[in-house]
Amino acid sequence: MGVVTVAIVHEAKPGGGPVTIANLSAPVFLKPGNNAITFTGSVDVGELARNPVRGVRFIRQDVSRAETTQAVVVGLGSDRCEWLSRTVREMRSPIEMESTLRDVLRSVQS
Repeated sequence: MGVVTVAIVHEAKPGGGPVTIANLSAPVFLKPGNNAITFTGSVDVGELARNPVRGVRFIRQDVSRAETTQAVVVGLGSDRCEWLSRTVREMRSPIEMESTLRDVLRSVQS
């Protein structure tokens, strides 16, 4: 069915605006029954750099030991299948992320 692309977006408190944390993609092959899809991608460093205030706010929250990071998975589309692309673009799923940056910092400090 093609490659589906999604973004993980951190939505700062009101007035802060969203910042894209990462872009992920996965090939989709739907079969009868249960399906599992594993997305792979990378942190969008350029987006964090272009929006320094929002980027720093996200990094502070992510590195903080006090809270998990609130984010939203936003569907961007599919490269081949138009109905799937339209459906994916409607996707907006809130998630809580464990801190990836905090774990990286801990490993560097050890």
